[in-house]
Amino acid sequence: MKKIICLLTVFSFFSLLSFLAAEPVLSAVNPSAVSEAEIIAPQPTDMIHFTMNVQWGNVQGEVENKAETNFNGSISASSAAKVSLIRTLLFEAHNATADLVTSNMNPVSWNSLIYGHWDGVRVMVSAPAGESITVLTAQGSVTKTAKEFYEAKTPIVQDVGNGKEIIIKTYPTRRHAFVMKLIWGKTDRADYSETIECATATDANALSAAAKTRCLKFPKENFSGSLTLSGEAKMKLVRALRFEGDDSIISQGDGQISWDSTIWGGVDGVLVKFVLDKAVSNSASVTLSFPEQKYSKSISLTDLYHKRIIKDEIKSGYGVYASVWSFPNRTLIKAKNNDRVFMLEDGLKRHIPNPRVFEDQGLKWGDIEEVEPDEIDVLPEADPLSYSEGTLIKGDGNDVYAISNDEKRKITSIEAFEKLKYNWKNIIKVDNAELALYTNGELIGSGSDFPDSTLLKVVGSDAVYIKEGDKLRPITSPEAFESNNLRWDRIKTISAGDKNKYIVGNVLGLGDGVSVKEPSGNVYQIDQGKKRLIRSAADFEKAGLDWKKVVSVTTAEANNFTSGEDIVSDDLR
Repeated sequence: MKKIICLLTVFSFFSLLSFLAAEPVLSAVNPSAVSEAEIIAPQPTDMIHFTMNVQWGNVQGEVENKAETNFNGSISASSAAKVSLIRTLLFEAHNATADLVTSNMNPVSWNSLIYGHWDGVRVMVSAPAGESITVLTAQGSVTKTAKEFYEAKTPIVQDVGNGKEIIIKTYPTRRHAFVMKLIWGKTDRADYSETIECATATDANALSAAAKTRCLKFPKENFSGSLTLSGEAKMKLVRALRFEGDDSIISQGDGQISWDSTIWGGVDGVLVKFVLDKAVSNSASVTLSFPEQKYSKSISLTDLYHKRIIKDEIKSGYGVYASVWSFPNRTLIKAKNNDRVFMLEDGLKRHIPNPRVFEDQGLKWGDIEEVEPDEIDVLPEADPLSYSEGTLIKGDGNDVYAISNDEKRKITSIEAFEKLKYNWKNIIKVDNAELALYTNGELIGSGSDFPDSTLLKVVGSDAVYIKEGDKLRPITSPEAFESNNLRWDRIKTISAGDKNKYIVGNVLGLGDGVSVKEPSGNVYQIDQGKKRLIRSAADFEKAGLDWKKVVSVTTAEANNFTSGEDIVSDDLR
């Protein structure tokens, strides 16, 4: 992995032209770049994979009815399919039992009360193309085959009455492929911290006396081993992780990869790409073996793909875990020898169509990472990255639009423009082709409310809020404001009376990509709304993080985040 160091002022002319010319397409894959083995031909028995966004409640248009509405529900299929939760969307608890997920795996189930807003989930689905998938709520349901969801080109909208909808959007995984990160060694947190220094020394003489005494308590262990594939799949080594000294890859092929690995402390590991046949079944697996440790384990590929992480103890003090490798949210990547730049969001890659969008989103040119093509090809592609919420755009005509939830909403009159406190100076002129990339949303008229994600403050007060449905969520720190990619120049001032039309919701938390430190000294990276413990200073620095940007938080603030996978390797994946 290599970081591309460049500033806009020194961004080469030809690179900028290439970026501008990057194809801003909505389709996820260039078929000519995909091998026959990886293109899905969705026949009824073929296994297909897709990410699904499901929203319910007052998703579109103006709120007509703020009465409490029960949207408890689920997403389900038969045992031939797998459905797993990626994350919730906008869930905000009203009491101890409302707005919470009750099951993370098939069926993915939830409790949800709606008061003039919407809730939602993002899930991953793997199913035979002919299998029925049902999205069920207390207000209505949608049932289609996996193939119908997979091939849907536009959002599926089910009107359930009273101005409420179920809206489903899918992002197909065009390739039967994913990358596994396999780590073995001192995976226990305490042992890892104590032995990380040992792993980087070629011999005991390279250590201080104190470190030598500590490290010699841990004998060197032989973790030479192999991965052997069975079932409808092929595999390919992407790269080794943390190999030092005499550690090496011995052989690599479609069906087996083997290595020499000596563990004194810390961990070793590999990144491996799996390409699955379209007829892949739940029996497809890879067997991990460490002969000297008398350890062997079979790992189901479909289980791993959905559980995301599988942990096991090899023996006392030593363990192994396999996880689906992915980039943290808002990571910027490009493949070697390819000018297309993407931003990552929940395991989906979003193409950045031009420098204007790049800069509007508050991204930094120096943060673009260049990766191996295999590391990016396995990621499903979502819609191109849009301008940030609230951006005003216009094409060649006189119509002005506000970006909201990745859609363009036409502002129908000067009266509506001024009532919602937009600024004429903030309108961005785009060409008609770029304008056409955005789906048309609900019109914004003189009777419209502020769109979601509008930033508001009351006359005479410094308190800032972000609008979500019928709620205003307080933003209590600059770190929370900036880490959620909000813009100071878009804060609108309203009267106290206008503010009282809304309910004050929960405080807006820190956004993805922030490094935080709690009073205990533990440092975490926020990713997909979860806190990921960074095991050591070495891991922090190898991930390219900046100590100056670490935000101190209270224990209570840290506890607001659920725990994600620890960061223990030479990068954030």
